[in-house]
Amino acid sequence: MSHQNWKAEVVSIGDEIISGQRLDTNTQWLSQQLSHIGIPVHYHCSVGDDLVDHVQVLKTAIERADLILMTGGLGPTADDLTRQAIAEAAGLELEFCQAEFIKIESRFRAAHRPMPESNRLQAWFPRGSRSIPNPEGTAPGIDLQVPRPIGRPVRIIALPGVPAEMKQMWEQTVEDELRRFTGIDSVFYFHTLHCFGAGESQIEAMLPGLIERGRDPKVGITASEATISLRIATKGPSEIECQYKIAPTLATIRQSLGELVFGENGQTLTDVTCELLRRTNCRLVMIDQVFDGEVAAQLASPLVHLIDSQYGFDSLSQSTNDVGVIDQVAVQLAQQARLSAASEIGMAIVSNRLLDEKQPPSNIQGERAEIERNAGSETAVGRAEVAQIAVAISDGCTSEHWSFAYWGHSAWRRSRAIKQVLNLLRLYLAGRD
Repeated sequence: MSHQNWKAEVVSIGDEIISGQRLDTNTQWLSQQLSHIGIPVHYHCSVGDDLVDHVQVLKTAIERADLILMTGGLGPTADDLTRQAIAEAAGLELEFCQAEFIKIESRFRAAHRPMPESNRLQAWFPRGSRSIPNPEGTAPGIDLQVPRPIGRPVRIIALPGVPAEMKQMWEQTVEDELRRFTGIDSVFYFHTLHCFGAGESQIEAMLPGLIERGRDPKVGITASEATISLRIATKGPSEIECQYKIAPTLATIRQSLGELVFGENGQTLTDVTCELLRRTNCRLVMIDQVFDGEVAAQLASPLVHLIDSQYGFDSLSQSTNDVGVIDQVAVQLAQQARLSAASEIGMAIVSNRLLDEKQPPSNIQGERAEIERNAGSETAVGRAEVAQIAVAISDGCTSEHWSFAYWGHSAWRRSRAIKQVLNLLRLYLAGRD
């Protein structure tokens, strides 16, 4: 069976996982590593510390997957059931391994600590399995092949739930072993571009032919709180050759999307904006009447100074209750902010309405529908009465301003609005850079 036809399953074990007390980052990490070596993950499963459930999960996995990667349940306590569950699911006996027991004992002696009798449990293995060395822990991993009536045996690899131990064991032993086992000699390479300022479907429409099944390099698209990520993946004999292979696709995406692309490989809008501040060496003074200083707090830069949100506001003749004047108010405040500290740049964030995150804007769906029905009408925004946010930046010579609607689901509209402010600042600084 070629590795393209493999099906891998990742199983995480522990009551703390299924109860939600702990985030299961192990499954995410292991799935990423399998993807990097070209083994596709088809299933994720979590199971609590119950032997019957554990055995049933493993029996199901044995029927449907060719590789099962398990994490957790290899400790010395009564609720660590992985070794027993593997043995029962495979119809095998547990055998005591004296060599592994000596290693566990020596680890305690080196630490000048007595070994609890319960740690003896970690030296028991399903018959026919091999141990996976754990350089810095007492729980060795388990590597077992289980025959099946039809097809090749299923490979079961069990690793500890402690992330540092699991990752070290993967990097030092498991990855190379799986490469040999599957015969994979290619390098799998990934590069991600991050975008902001357009929706997922809009960006996909701007990249005709790129996001199609069967294309190499493959381009995948995902969205998270208005950030769109494009993941470009390919394989080849070396990392350098993979980079050459994806270069035309990267160039096409950047050319097609332009300023929508803000970063790559995990960079955030905050990261990129902070770097632009550093490169331009611009001191920014900000008035934030909308987000209680959160934009400045995210930047966390010595070049950014937040002043009282009411500074100079009382002296303005305009009222921010009027949608039509919030841009002008923002510009005046940005100018006053800059002059107040004799800085290079002043920035102001204002709104025409008090934004209460505890309550969603009234009839938000109706408001959006009203905007869409009246698209192009000068009174559309006024009739819909959706909260508006205005942002202005002044450098003493010129002032720029933008406004956008504050709307959407209460779980993400604030996050998206803050990103929108950061993105406007990014574009402004990129122009100066």
